[in-house]
Parts: sequence; C-alpha cells; structure tokens
Amino acid sequence: MLSPMRSLADDPRWSWMRETVRVRPAEFPVGHAIRSGAAVGVPFIAGALTDHIVTGMWIGLACLLLAAGEREGTYRLNFTIIAVSTPIAAAGYILGYSQDMPLVALAVLMAMLALLMGLLAGLGPAFSVGGMQFLLTSSIAIGVDGIHNWWVPLGLYCAGAALYAVLLGLEALIVPDRPQRKGLQPLLEALAELARARHGDLLVGGAQTTDARIRTDAAYYAARDRLAELPLRRRTRWWSLTDDVLDAAEGVQALLVGEEDPDVAEAAARRLEAFADGITRHESISTPVPVRTDGASALTLRIDRLQDALTAPQRSAQSRVAWSRRSRRRSIPR
Repeated sequence: MLSPMRSLADDPRWSWMRETVRVRPAEFPVGHAIRSGAAVGVPFIAGALTDHIVTGMWIGLACLLLAAGEREGTYRLNFTIIAVSTPIAAAGYILGYSQDMPLVALAVLMAMLALLMGLLAGLGPAFSVGGMQFLLTSSIAIGVDGIHNWWVPLGLYCAGAALYAVLLGLEALIVPDRPQRKGLQPLLEALAELARARHGDLLVGGAQTTDARIRTDAAYYAARDRLAELPLRRRTRWWSLTDDVLDAAEGVQALLVGEEDPDVAEAAARRLEAFADGITRHESISTPVPVRTDGASALTLRIDRLQDALTAPQRSAQSRVAWSRRSRRRSIPR
C-alpha cells in the first residue's frame, strides 16, 4: 500500500509542486567563469607585481561587479548592460565627497537614492544592474576614508568595464553561437525527453508525459525569450533558432502529447536526441529529410519540418557554394 505522501507526489494534479521544488542540474558556465577570473585576477596580479595594488583593486572591483551583473542572455544584451550600467555605477563614487555630511542627512540621501535606483530598475535589466552597482559603489565611497580625489576610482571603474567588455568580445568571437545554443539545445532535449516519456506511457502506462510536458513548456518559453533578444537574421553556420524552428517545435510537442503509436514516439525520440547531440557537438544535422509516403504520421512530418527549419543555414551555405562554383565555371573562357 502506497503511503499518502507517495500517492500525493504521484498525483498529476500536484506535479507542478514537485517541479517547483525539484533541483535541476545546471550547466557550469565555463566561459563566464574563465572571463570573470581573468578580469578580476589579472588587475590584482598586475598591481601587485608593479607595486600598484590599490589601482589593481579598483579595476578588479569593477570587473567583479560587472561579472555579478551579467545575465544569461545574448552578447548584445550583456554589452548593453556594460554600456548602460558603467556610467551609473561609476557615478556612485562621487558620493565619497559627502562623507562629511551629518549622519541623519546622509541616511536620508542614501534612502532617496535607493528609491531612485529602484524606480530606475523598471526601465530594463541594464538599469537594474546599474542601480545595484551604484548603491554598492556609493556605499564603498562613503565608508572608505583617506581618499581625497574620488575621480580616480571613477576612472578606474570605467577602465575595468573596458577590460571586461574586451574579454566578452573575445568570447563572442570564439563562441559566437553560445546564446542560440543555450536556448535551442534545452528545447530539443526536452522534446526528446517528452517523446521518451510518451513512449513509456504508451507501453506501461503512467503520467510521465505530464511531467515532461511541463519541462518542455518551460524550455519552449525560454527559447522564445532568447529569440526575442537575438539580432535580426542572426544565424550560425549549421543551424539556427528562428520563428520557424519554434513554430515547428510547438507543433511537435502538441503531436507528441497526443501520439498513440509507441513506435512512432520512439522513432521521434531518437531523431530529436540526434538533433540535440549535433548541437552539443557543434556539428551539422547532416541526416537528410527522407521522402515521405502518404502513410507517414503527422508527428513524423512535423519533425521533418523542424529539421528543415533547423538546417536552413546549412542549405543556404551549400547553395552559396554551389552558386559560386557555377559562377566560376561560367567565367572561365572556352
């Protein structure tokens, strides 16, 4: 006999609660970790070696605040955050000149500035990060004695922001497809998991499909938000995250939930896993879409459409290569 807690956990009506408290494994942000370590550590090391440790500290502090304010989004979003938040945060050092104010007046001033930064945060993520950093730098400036020229830390904060922007730009050159991959890969993995869950439910019964559908919905909305942040016509060499991809993925999800053939669900899971693996390995989805007969299921045809949308950049590149070759052959005199 199942315990009441066990039966409650297995009840589909309460699956949303289980998903809320479930600990999800997170991917370690390798690029962010390397960039943050270099941006914060290099100024400190350079300052220590050249006997300018305080200068290195101010630059490293700026990089530390920018690393903490970085969002899991596109490069354009994070460059915007750097550009907008840097002058706001650097201006906080000007409050170092207010150290001699009476304590009550200083408390009132900081409360008013905190309110202003809270209102400013409503303008977007860049202003939210800038407001948080402004309050930190202003608190540091008010609490640190012995500095008479606060324009030096202000300038060094801007230097630290420039260093951080350079490192972010290097990452964008080395791994340009990271923002798209972060949105597309979890979506394909969630669809493959949904297909496996549907296959299992059709064979042995259960409510795995309900839980997998919740995770797929979350992955779909995350991919849609990521697409809204991407520059227009932004594609990688081999695959892309576009409106057509999301439209096809939404159709695949709907058809998976209603699929009644376990063999079709299993075949769908294998194809979707192959798509996700290709993106993980930075490879093309090279399997051609087969020619279907009239007996192909609606799910199979929709996955064909998803593959067609995913491989649009690959076909475009192949078309450009073929056109270039034809042009060269025509230009050769006979």
